[in-house]
Amino acid sequence: MNSLPFSPRRGAHAVTISRVAENQWHAVENDLVVGRGHATRRLDGRTFLSIDTWRDAVFDRLADAMLADQSTPLYTVVDEADHDLAASWERAGFISWRREREFVVPTDPRITGLTSVPLPPGVVITTAAEGPLRELDHAIRTEVRATVGWQTMPAEVLPWQGGTTPIDPSKYTKTSGHT
Repeated sequence: MNSLPFSPRRGAHAVTISRVAENQWHAVENDLVVGRGHATRRLDGRTFLSIDTWRDAVFDRLADAMLADQSTPLYTVVDEADHDLAASWERAGFISWRREREFVVPTDPRITGLTSVPLPPGVVITTAAEGPLRELDHAIRTEVRATVGWQTMPAEVLPWQGGTTPIDPSKYTKTSGHT
């Protein structure tokens, strides 16, 4: 365990930063944990950091300790609306690399009001079949690998060691309890 004492102001209790596990750090003040840091190495090889504390000085000390112990490049995820957290990571030397938006689009005809709209000619709605999903999965993996690479993807893509990628239709389609 590596410990680094830190007294931010006169009369305050010292804050000690300790690496408590291979990928975890604690900030302790007066025998209380006042901050936690965590490094997660994803299967795609990227390491993501997270820090949980309410105090900027503690965040900065945890970030310094974590950055000193991890090889680069390092990543984190911050909600664009969380300006305070973004500023904390910027103080630690991180920059915005990519922005994403998430949209939820209803598809239930009863919600969209499309219950009486006929399907266009040649369009068939069916349940997910493994063969076409496997073809789609293979095409997507081939295209990404040949162009921008998996390191630019927002989600972790799990490699498969068994020769073929397992297909889980729930990862491609959303079903509801309605029929």
